[in-house]
Amino acid sequence: MGEVYFQELKAFVQTSEKEDYGELNINCAKYVHESQWYMEDQEVIATFNFG
Repeated sequence: MGEVYFQELKAFVQTSEKEDYGELNINCAKYVHESQWYMEDQEVIATFNFG
């Protein structure tokens, strides 16, 4: 990647941490077991409903 690009990426991430991108309403959370990389094969262990 190179040091210059890494420093630019680091600065972008630090700037983005202070940004507000609006709201996201969450009505439940799921506890998931992934048996393959990046959710290709998954099993929902538990669901927690909010509200």
